[in-house]
Amino acid sequence: MMPLPLRRLLWWFAVGNLLVSIFMLPLSLGQHISASNRRRQYDFANDRPEIFYDTRTMTDGREETVYLLKGETESYYFLLEEGGTPLSIVVTPCASNITFVLTNKALASSSEEDDPEDPFSSQMEGQSSVRVEEFKGGGNMVYTTRDARKGIYILSLQAIKTDTTVKLFATTRPESVSLFPEMPVDARIRVTATTRRSIKFSWNPSGNPLELLQPSLEYCVSVNKVMNFQSHCSVLAHLQGDSRPTPPPNSGFGFPWEKSKNRERQRKAKPIKAMSPKRLFYACVGSKTNFTFDKAKPETTYFIDIHVVDKNTNRSSTYVGAVVQTKKRKRRQALLKNEKRKTVSIQKGVRSVSVKLVLTKQVEKGVLELKSCRGVLPFEILYDNKLIHKSEVRRIKIVRMKNLPAGTYILRFKGKRKRKRSVMVFFTESGRYRPPRLPVDYRIKVFNTLTTCTNVTLAWMGSNVKQKYCLYKKELVDNQKVRKHRCSDPGHRSDREKVFCTRFRHRQPSKAVISKTVTGLKPGTNYLFDVYVSRGNSASLVYLNQQVRTKTQC
Repeated sequence: MMPLPLRRLLWWFAVGNLLVSIFMLPLSLGQHISASNRRRQYDFANDRPEIFYDTRTMTDGREETVYLLKGETESYYFLLEEGGTPLSIVVTPCASNITFVLTNKALASSSEEDDPEDPFSSQMEGQSSVRVEEFKGGGNMVYTTRDARKGIYILSLQAIKTDTTVKLFATTRPESVSLFPEMPVDARIRVTATTRRSIKFSWNPSGNPLELLQPSLEYCVSVNKVMNFQSHCSVLAHLQGDSRPTPPPNSGFGFPWEKSKNRERQRKAKPIKAMSPKRLFYACVGSKTNFTFDKAKPETTYFIDIHVVDKNTNRSSTYVGAVVQTKKRKRRQALLKNEKRKTVSIQKGVRSVSVKLVLTKQVEKGVLELKSCRGVLPFEILYDNKLIHKSEVRRIKIVRMKNLPAGTYILRFKGKRKRKRSVMVFFTESGRYRPPRLPVDYRIKVFNTLTTCTNVTLAWMGSNVKQKYCLYKKELVDNQKVRKHRCSDPGHRSDREKVFCTRFRHRQPSKAVISKTVTGLKPGTNYLFDVYVSRGNSASLVYLNQQVRTKTQC
């Protein structure tokens, strides 16, 4: 006794066969199907799409589109009642690669002992199955033979990466049906020129190079930064996205479990979403055999595909894809001058930025000061294309060098692709450079008991070396966010924000306290205070800023 699911499937198949027999196959055994009967069969399938949905039985010469859930095997059928005839079966996956196994199941001769309620069961039971072909991947998967074995051809399909739609086509007249547009002998895409912003490419014409392109054919170009598409169907799936599987109207046999099965299938479906137009470029260019893509970005890899599409049948062929990288940006190296501070920015997505230092004579003692504005920043120094120093900047980095020969030095800073970075660079040939010092506790403290409507008293720790301390204030708007920026420097602040500057030191660091009462403030107002410390011609280091609100009523 056969298992219930298989018997149910065969029962559906029997119903489909019965419908085919009544409406499409008024033929006696051994007859060839006439052109008029083939036309009636095709028209009937067009008028009643639910027949394919319910029976999964393909019609000769008609393309069907099916939906596969990832990892689940689905089977579809094509009935060949006469052996020794030509047969072509084409499977084209769209959104995902698939596995495709083609099996032939022989049919026994009809007899009076067949079960009238399950005729396919009696015909298939006990008959041998032959694995005809197996495919795996994407693109057009084609099985063609001139001497096909009669029986039921079973197409077992499974999506590998994601859910996908798949196009199915079978015909017994491959000689009279154009399966695909004809490809040239050399179907490669030729990249003829690349710049930082554009890619030029060309391809050989479809079919006979001495003949004009058929009016029904056109070329379509796709360019993206993700992958090569093996079919036109795949491009459209990623361009437009797939839809959830929806049964056609009037489908099903009225069983209660059919609706719940369809709902469960829709619930499990995860169709791919459309790619952003910024990631996938697509255009049809008619009969042109060359194209210029002028929306490229520097130092970027692009995948190029050409598809020749038959507008009458919507079937297509795809050229061998090309992969090309655009040229690098022409980066001008910033010049670092002696005793001149320079801010170097590393934009988001840029791997590295270089700064050039030219010494016209030998320098006995040189000091390089680096101040990272955000996070840790790796850097290296090259002389005569040789690496002479490699380190990283954490807040501030001082590199002291001796006996530097004349020539060109390259300072290379490595950024991160996901965020912008910046660094302040300073070089001096003077050996008297002294970096500033921050105390262990570099907070700014507020005396809340001394805060009034117009006055605020602040204090912070100093050092046992003489340094310059500058206090700045900034009035904040309500709910204004405060951004901490280590490259903030007194030179970038307005004179109106400056409160005072003083030079200070104390022999005992534990008693090196600086205090200041700021007057002339507005009642009920938020203020942000910053303290900068510097020493000689060094860069300024900043204390942790402090936010204070004056009293509303006094």
